[in-house]
Amino acid sequence: MVCRVIQSLIDTSTEGFTYDGFQRLDKHTPYVLITNHRDIVSDSALVNYCLNKNDYDTCEIAIGSNLLAKPWIKDLVRINKSFIVKRNIPKQEILEASKQGVDIHGREFREEILIP
Repeated sequence: MVCRVIQSLIDTSTEGFTYDGFQRLDKHTPYVLITNHRDIVSDSALVNYCLNKNDYDTCEIAIGSNLLAKPWIKDLVRINKSFIVKRNIPKQEILEASKQGVDIHGREFREEILIP
């Protein structure tokens, strides 16, 4: 479903979208992919779109809690395999906040990285 949404965004908002270099990646080797923060949601969605189209596992994306201005943004970035880096959390709340999190399949996970 996410790929259909991204394809629709590409079709309606660009004059074309190209990418290359997948032939140089090994599907069994982990990589760190870095974007420039121009648009952390769209950039990472496009990276995952390209990975998916080439039968690679999609990546997880770190996003700062300071960028989640509206509640629906948090839901949107989770669909895109994002995890939240909590910013400016009081030290006394770090332990409790680190215990939160369940993924869309009901498995527990550490959803948030805490930065005091």
